[in-house]
Amino acid sequence: MVARLQQQTGTEILNRIFENAPAPLKGEAAESILALRFSPTDRKRMQQLARKAQLGKLTDNERILAEEYNRISHLLALMHAKALVGSSL
Repeated sequence: MVARLQQQTGTEILNRIFENAPAPLKGEAAESILALRFSPTDRKRMQQLARKAQLGKLTDNERILAEEYNRISHLLALMHAKALVGSSL
């Protein structure tokens, strides 16, 4: 429970940092953030977890992992959005 709380809190703190980041991010900073992606291994694991969730067969540990992937995915989307505001894409 403590590790889960620390992970959730860490993700939330990073989220707030990016929400308050000066916009727009430009140049190499924006390009570097836009290049951040989940690894193929992580994408495969997220797909597996999603399938198990649809079937209602996630274990407690898998549910926790799926929730963490979801939080990080939202954070990554926020980071990309901040970077896109300042990019020329």
